[in-house]
Amino acid sequence: MLICSSIDYVYPIYVFWAMMMLLCMKYRFLEDAI
Repeated sequence: MLICSSIDYVYPIYVFWAMMMLLCMKYRFLEDAI
């Protein structure tokens, strides 16, 4: 149970971090295109 609860707590943070990284890469690519 402890492992499952810790995964449920960390997973949303990891997904949010991944989304932020993708946004940074996209904006950086757009700036290079300009």
